[in-house]
Amino acid sequence: MSKTQFSCLLFLQLVNIWLSFYAQDLAYQLENVFGEFRPFTYLTAVTVFSMAIYLFVLIFITWRKLISRRPASNYEYTLILMLAIGLPINFWSLFVLAMWLV
Repeated sequence: MSKTQFSCLLFLQLVNIWLSFYAQDLAYQLENVFGEFRPFTYLTAVTVFSMAIYLFVLIFITWRKLISRRPASNYEYTLILMLAIGLPINFWSLFVLAMWLV
């Protein structure tokens, strides 16, 4: 994985973490700015966008690992970090969305 690819994936993952943590606040801000929909709609959109970023990065890393076929690589470490950090954060975002449904 080149440094540029790694930097882009790291940036996307940081955006994903930020969106997942602050999705509720962002939903209220979007409702104040636009006011067209309820905050729940904005929260759903932010959560879906966050999950899409996470899945894109996860699929991209897995795809690059499959086509590279190099024995020593940082793909495994990046994948482990994505699963250890990104997955619980995205589950938290889904939990917040589920609590808004109740």
